[in-house]
Parts: sequence; C-alpha cells; structure tokens
Amino acid sequence: MGVSQDKAFALMTFMDWVLELPEELDDRFWSEVREEEGDTAMQYVTRFEAKAMERGRQGGGLLGRQEGEAMGVAKGEALGLRKGLMEALRLGLKLKFGQAAALGHMEELGRIESLETLGRVKDAIATAASPADLRRLYAN
Repeated sequence: MGVSQDKAFALMTFMDWVLELPEELDDRFWSEVREEEGDTAMQYVTRFEAKAMERGRQGGGLLGRQEGEAMGVAKGEALGLRKGLMEALRLGLKLKFGQAAALGHMEELGRIESLETLGRVKDAIATAASPADLRRLYAN
C-alpha cells in the first residue's frame, strides 16, 4: 500500500476513535485489519484488543478463583484430618495412660504441624509402654 507505519498508526487510531460499530462488525473489521497488517505489528491497542485482553483477565480471574477454591477444599480437608487425628490421640492417650498423661501430651502434640508425624504417634499408642515412648517419636 505504501503507507508508513506512523501514518497507518495514526489512521487506525482515528478510525478506532471515530468508528463505532456493533460488536460483531467491530470484531470482524479488526480481524480483517490484522490480516492486512501481516507481519507488521502495530503498537496501538484497539478496542477489539482491549476487549480481548479484558476477557483474558476475566478468564484468568475465574481460573484463579477456581484454584483458590480447590486449595480451600484441600486446606479444609487437612484441617479436618488434623482435628480427627488430635481427637484420636486424646482418646488413645486417655485410654492407654490416663487423663493426666493425655492432657500433658496434647499441648505438645498440638504444636506439631506434620499430619504424618501425628499419624505415627497415633499408631504407636497401641504398642507404647509409656508416654515417654511416644514423646521420642515427635520430640526429634
């Protein structure tokens, strides 16, 4: 066509500012402009591009919310598992070693974040000879 990029940019800016088309026609127009541009990318962001970017941001926000909700579910499951383990530990310690031993260990066990460690302590209650045997499992 023989038009410099600066003039094409100015023309496209003017057209984008003046030309108010229904969305379907606007999308079609800018699609055809892109085809004509070929490899010469313009720096101007058209309404079409702005709309596309906004749709992308909204889609990304939705994905982020979905991932956040999934993480929330995982955190909720972990908290539920932890609560169940702590109750099992309290009951197991009480039945095996008495109420005083259970109370003595629960505060220490409550500081443990690892569900795996809490599970090992719970499983060891049945064979532990004393509360000190259990403490060795989580004191390290």
